[in-house]
Amino acid sequence: MAASFESRKAVTTTRPARYIRFSPEEYEQVMLDEERTGKSVQDLLKKAYFGGGPVVLLMTDQETGEMMAQIMRIGNNMNQIARQLNSGFGGDYNQPIVEARAMLTKVQAWLSAKYGPYRK
Repeated sequence: MAASFESRKAVTTTRPARYIRFSPEEYEQVMLDEERTGKSVQDLLKKAYFGGGPVVLLMTDQETGEMMAQIMRIGNNMNQIARQLNSGFGGDYNQPIVEARAMLTKVQAWLSAKYGPYRK
C-alpha cells in the first residue's frame, strides 16, 4: 500500500536535492516525455544533463577576460576610424586600421591555437 502524503513528508533524505520550475510548455513537454518513455522526470533530466559527458568550458575566466579586453580594444579602434570618417577630416586612416587588423589577427591566432584553425 502506498504511503500517505503526510507519512512521505516526514521521511528525511541525506541526498542533496534541487527543485526546478518549468514554464507551462516545458512542463507539458517533460510530462509527455515521462509518459512516452516510461522514465521519471528525474531520470530524463539526469540523462539529458549527464548523458552527454561532462560540461566542458570553452574558456577559463582569465581567458575570457583577455578575449574581452582584445575585443574592446578592437571596438575602440573601429570607433576612432568611424569618428574620423564621419568628421570629414581627410586624415590618415591607415594606422587605426592596421592596429585593428593586428588585434583581430592576434585574437584569431589565439582562438586557432586553442580550438583549431578557422574553417568557413
